[in-house]
Amino acid sequence: MKIKRFLISVLSNGYLLIISFTLVAPFLIIALGSFCTDVFRPSISNFTLEYYFELTSAFWRSVKLSVIFAFTTVICTLALAIPAAYGLVRYNYRGKAFLNTLFMSPLMIAQSSFCAGLMIIYMRYIDLYDTFWGIVLPLVVVSIPYTLRPIMSSFQGIDISIEEVAESLGANKLKVLVYIILPLIGPGIIGGTILVFSTAINVFTITMFLGGVNHVPAAQRIYVDLQMRGLNPTLAAEANIMAVITLFVVLVLTRILGAKYLKGISF
Repeated sequence: MKIKRFLISVLSNGYLLIISFTLVAPFLIIALGSFCTDVFRPSISNFTLEYYFELTSAFWRSVKLSVIFAFTTVICTLALAIPAAYGLVRYNYRGKAFLNTLFMSPLMIAQSSFCAGLMIIYMRYIDLYDTFWGIVLPLVVVSIPYTLRPIMSSFQGIDISIEEVAESLGANKLKVLVYIILPLIGPGIIGGTILVFSTAINVFTITMFLGGVNHVPAAQRIYVDLQMRGLNPTLAAEANIMAVITLFVVLVLTRILGAKYLKGISF
């Protein structure tokens, strides 16, 4: 019995160790490489910050564009996902299962196929190629499942009688939404926001197909630099900055917003 428990403990801890190493090691290696003259042999003896000062203005413009893409996508996705989740959870009607599948369908299709089709539509029928909203639109479409599912889970945990009591006491639909519903679905909103932001700020496939010289986000800029100059400390610095920005925003959402809203008490 003790041997069985010991083996289970070893396997569990080993599994967690492998997963943790797989997740952390790439970020740690790229971070160390960005501070050294040799990205493949980082050491204290060749430590330097010069590669961060060599980052071009074009890269910083791409970072700014990526952040704008991410926040715009989050706002638009939440605006669509909250009422959609409410309708899918609170009401029963013909076609509900189809709508649920339709909203989840972006997870089932290849982004390259989706973007290739949109590229044809943009170039032939709608003049949205290499435009801001032409990129945000597919970003919102592929991000819907990441917000819809956690928000639906939050709605399913709310007793509808809470809304009915609030309305019986004189609260109108807007007050019920602001003071009752939104605070209680806070966990779903924060969870969906983190998932969408982390995905949208690192968008690559969509902009490769639908963006041109006017809209080059950071991930695509890093890829172009990799093709032109290879893996070097400057490229490592660019990648490290994107990782830090993503981690910073996630920590802010978790620390500041999560500490208050994830309790589902006030919003």
